[in-house]
Amino acid sequence: GDTDVTTQIAGLNIRSFSTWAGLSGKVPRIAVNNGYCFAGNAALFGCADFTIATRHSWLGMAGPAMIEGGGLGRFEPTDIGPVEVQEKNGVVDIVANDEAHATALARQLLSYFQGPVAAWSAAPQEVLRDVVPLDRRWAYPVRRVIETLADTGSFLELQRIYGRSIITGFIRLEGRPVALIANDCQQLGGAVDSEAALKAARFLRICDALGLPVLSLTDTPGFMVGPDSEKQGAVRSMSELFIAGAAMTVPVVAI
Repeated sequence: GDTDVTTQIAGLNIRSFSTWAGLSGKVPRIAVNNGYCFAGNAALFGCADFTIATRHSWLGMAGPAMIEGGGLGRFEPTDIGPVEVQEKNGVVDIVANDEAHATALARQLLSYFQGPVAAWSAAPQEVLRDVVPLDRRWAYPVRRVIETLADTGSFLELQRIYGRSIITGFIRLEGRPVALIANDCQQLGGAVDSEAALKAARFLRICDALGLPVLSLTDTPGFMVGPDSEKQGAVRSMSELFIAGAAMTVPVVAI
């Protein structure tokens, strides 16, 4: 708004952007959106470590007026960055049903960074004997493994439909918060493509900076290869995993 402008040539000398971005790696930053989120608001949203948006959300780096003013055509606000698009491309980590659900998700996210809890329960672990098939050529639902291992109701997944061959999220084990990555063998046979590599690398950096140990459920043939994979910038994006891994300081346990 006009209140942002304090000099003759639109100085915009507000500190919100640098202050918010500067908190990266120091504290967990969660952004929650409902409704329209355009321009500077979207920039603040995207700077967060974790992003939650309701099903009635539209997010974009410019709204209709700015787009039209730039000669790029006329669009309705609902044409710009609907949540279905922003969930698929990884901008939104979790889609909430409504504001109440978004608030509950934000509270749950914060809880993983507030230490262990005394009360917990877990499913019978004997179930795990039969979850993974003896024939390694058969795929299986790895989320069932996660939900069995984790304390009941403690698994919170991020970016479920982005970079689908790697699952990222948080769980508790006997009350203790743990970050989790897992290969999903039902997606690309568990091969790590460019999207999944970028998703996992960013997640590992955040968890390392904020001091959460990482559990890795490993079942992958490796990186996705071939001409189509290279068109996605595989050499760069997959190398991000090596860089993130080399910088890890928290405990990492692979199963």
